Amino acid sequence: MLIYTLIPTINAALIRVVAEGSKAPEHRTSTVTSGLLNNYLDLKKFISTPQQTQPFVNKKPDHITERLDGEQLVPHLVTEDKSFSGDSMGQAADQIIASITNTIDSLGDNYAIFVIIVKGVKIAFFTYHSYAGLLDEYGIYNYEGLVPLNYAIPYNQILDFNHENNNLISYESYQKYMEFIKNMPQDVEVLKNLGVEKGYKIVYPHIWDLLNKDHENHIHNSFQAIANNKPAAYFKN
Repeated sequence: MLIYTLIPTINAALIRVVAEGSKAPEHRTSTVTSGLLNNYLDLKKFISTPQQTQPFVNKKPDHITERLDGEQLVPHLVTEDKSFSGDSMGQAADQIIASITNTIDSLGDNYAIFVIIVKGVKIAFFTYHSYAGLLDEYGIYNYEGLVPLNYAIPYNQILDFNHENNNLISYESYQKYMEFIKNMPQDVEVLKNLGVEKGYKIVYPHIWDLLNKDHENHIHNSFQAIANNKPAAYFKN
């Protein structure tokens, strides 16, 4: 798959968002997101639905992407779009949590889903876990079940977690995940120097800039990780 910066339509959509600035409506961001999803998620394996109403809460994330698992479609990724002048990344995170919690909980005790938030030309990647309480109990960094995709959970926390939870975490999948994460900077100061931003609710740097040359490859790798792995690859689901 081509890196997104080589796709003319995505570039044009990003430039338009910047040119319109604070006057750009939210659907300009949605155009960018649609282009990114179409570029990275093969239609043979994935299919996206805009504004899909979630059961129990009657809320509508901007996109729900499902993965073909055997002959069934299962939730894989949820995205939320915001304009430059719209809600903050933190508010968007709360909105996603409120809209998908019941849906994910209904799929099983240990389910996870990828999450992407796009605000103007800023983008953040996460996994959302239905077992947020367990993550808190074992000191695994998260916000209401959201873990930044570029955050590497320390191995000693994995060991402690598995010891008390019947090996819920797959060591093989955790190693596969670490193969991805090793290519991304982990040190907070290094991330800050790269211009990766934190949020007021999620203080680990995780917000990338789609137009920042230093961020392009990391964003590309994040999309590849989402396209080639099940959500929260280091957990069984």
